[in-house]
Amino acid sequence: MTNIKPLFYILTYLLIIVLHEAGHAIVAKILKYKVDTIFLTPFYATCEFEEPYYAFELQLIASAGIAVQIIILLFAIIIITFFNTYIDLVFLDILKVVCVGFNSTLILLNLLPLDPLDGYHIWKFHINFIQTLKNVRPIKSKLIKQKPKTEMEILIAEITKKMKE
Repeated sequence: MTNIKPLFYILTYLLIIVLHEAGHAIVAKILKYKVDTIFLTPFYATCEFEEPYYAFELQLIASAGIAVQIIILLFAIIIITFFNTYIDLVFLDILKVVCVGFNSTLILLNLLPLDPLDGYHIWKFHINFIQTLKNVRPIKSKLIKQKPKTEMEILIAEITKKMKE
């Protein structure tokens, strides 16, 4: 069993990467975008799909891969925590090393705001959204009474006040 242990590590690593890219593809399909290919190499993978029209949709697609990895991470933690006495030590070791340790590292790396990574699209969307909110001028409430500035405004305000009485 020790001889094939590295093979299990590699296969689990590749499975996590394929599931990550499948997360992108599934959400792209749900949003009705064409998925061209999932390109897999030993070091990275990419899901090529039709460019979304809305930035929010691109952010959802980018987040889907990381969401899949977080689900894998949580699933592995639950198995390690509650079922560790019932499973094989090699499988437990793979869960600890690949599904928790390596997967956590990949999640953190993917969240970096660097252009080819998912984090770039996620952070770009959120930063643009916050900047948009900062640029929106607040609507003046009718409950706030403002002092009239010109004589005409003072006269209109006095006439309106007398009409209410």
